[in-house]
Amino acid sequence: MTKDVKPTRNRLSTAIAAVATGIAMGMAGTASAADVELSLEYVCPLPLIGDQTIVANISATIPDVEQAGSQTPEFDIEAITDLPADVRTGLNVGRATTIEGTATADSTVSFVEREEALEVLLTIPQTEVPEGEGGFSIPAFGNAPSLELTENDVGEAVITVGDLFLDIITREADGSIAIDPIGQFTSDCTQVAGQDNVLHTFTVESGEPTVFPEISVDPDAVDFGTVQAGMTPQESITVSNVGGADLGIQDVILGGTDASDFMITNDCTTLAPSASCTIDVTYFASGEGSDSANVTIVSDDPVNDTQVVNLTGSSVEVVMPEISTELESLDFGEVPVGTMKDLDVTVSNSGGGDLVIEGIDIAGANASDFMFTDNCTTLNDQQSCTITVTYTSNVNEDRTANLEITSNDPDNAVHTVALSASKIDDDPTPPTIVEVTQTIVGETFIAASGGTLDLNGSIDAALNLGDLTLTGDLHLDPTEGTFSISDFFLFRALRATAEVEFEQAEKVVGYLDGDDIHATSVVWVKVKSVDLGIWGVRLFGLGGGEECMTSEPVVIELSNPEGEAFEPLVGGNLEGTYELPPLENCGSLTSTLNDFMSGPGNTINLTLEAQN
Repeated sequence: MTKDVKPTRNRLSTAIAAVATGIAMGMAGTASAADVELSLEYVCPLPLIGDQTIVANISATIPDVEQAGSQTPEFDIEAITDLPADVRTGLNVGRATTIEGTATADSTVSFVEREEALEVLLTIPQTEVPEGEGGFSIPAFGNAPSLELTENDVGEAVITVGDLFLDIITREADGSIAIDPIGQFTSDCTQVAGQDNVLHTFTVESGEPTVFPEISVDPDAVDFGTVQAGMTPQESITVSNVGGADLGIQDVILGGTDASDFMITNDCTTLAPSASCTIDVTYFASGEGSDSANVTIVSDDPVNDTQVVNLTGSSVEVVMPEISTELESLDFGEVPVGTMKDLDVTVSNSGGGDLVIEGIDIAGANASDFMFTDNCTTLNDQQSCTITVTYTSNVNEDRTANLEITSNDPDNAVHTVALSASKIDDDPTPPTIVEVTQTIVGETFIAASGGTLDLNGSIDAALNLGDLTLTGDLHLDPTEGTFSISDFFLFRALRATAEVEFEQAEKVVGYLDGDDIHATSVVWVKVKSVDLGIWGVRLFGLGGGEECMTSEPVVIELSNPEGEAFEPLVGGNLEGTYELPPLENCGSLTSTLNDFMSGPGNTINLTLEAQN
């Protein structure tokens, strides 16, 4: 059963949906209510994978009418956020196995004379990223803030859903925070424009709010544990009225499979606000075996009129201690030589009699590498203690031993927990490499002549997710550009058309720094031909040829423009400047070609886009 049940409670499909509905439900009295549904799309910028669209499917039961003068209580919110398949891909690339954090959502309640902006913080507990393909879901929990309704609010009120802010942490399998930019990030999720974001419209009426009774039952289950046959232990159930009007307890019923092994007595009739009564439950243990029953409490709570408390107990002829440990083995993993590591073993008594820990020892092949401390003496039923085992690494070898716990458990006098440590592999774990192919579109400006060459091609890059470095092979298509030639042979307004090729001299190398990228490209620039013309008429060739190229490779430093993020799995813009070394082996007019091509101050602008 549910303890301290509020008048209404809803499970929503997304964090933003939960906030908006939680606010509305926080205002709920007991007037007529409407079941509402709303679907909204949001765009969330995420690291590595860029913008992603999520769909918030909102469903709730919200009152149609409220009364001025009421103070709405805080209301628990549980949310499920559905994430698309690309999110799983991005987390897998970053080696993230769990996700956690917070989701802060905005919504607005618009009254006739005011607007109330409400912000709700939801906690996303640590959740495993499931294996496989496709989208997956993460839960979130929080509560909506309280609102006070006044006479100035009388009239129509509208609940609208706003934007969402995520603050996320992802972790690797060993619990450490995943690599940047996946490990810790925030995201402002924007609601897609043009949608109807009205969740519900309700009416605020003038007058005093109506109060109603509300039942609360504690505990929501009673377990007598293991009881020696012939004993009759007793437990109590407290029934309280946490509402604002008298609560009538109409019936208290004992039922279930083994109801005859239990007995109840109570003093519950009518409870004023804040009053309580007690139901005493007695268990008659007999024979050997488990028994179960239930207590049903019927009241005039208008929302939860029936509450059920489950009863359980186990009867044994002779009560015996029973030792158990949370773990049957302790694996210390790889521990560097000269260091130590601690792991805990929890020892419990799951029997009915007292468990006496008579001795603890470490035995086995490498017992001297292990030691322990503990707080274990005598454990009553369901009590536990802790043994802390310390492994000291003296050699880089596989090591084993046994933790032996001696007790008065008649069936397990010496309980053994296996201990082990592993040799550290000399070969480091290979880094995770992501292969990315991106198309290139852009241009380069030649400062000596004021001409521009269009650039097209691609880059095949390998991204090392361990140290966020990259290497790649650059492929640029042959290109052609037109340049102005002044005072050549006393002519004016001459135009030179050059056919140019860029040939990779060294692999592209670079690294990622947050949202920024820094890369170095080293290429040979080859001039296949240069034709001179005037008014569109070719006059003669200035040179070029298979051997016509820069005297040394061109080094181009590239980075993303300031204020623009570069996403390695998506793409972005790059820019840089470089100096074009002199050309050689271009024929008799090589020096003339250098006059309008070589020199400093050249710029390059590229746009990279990942191929699907």
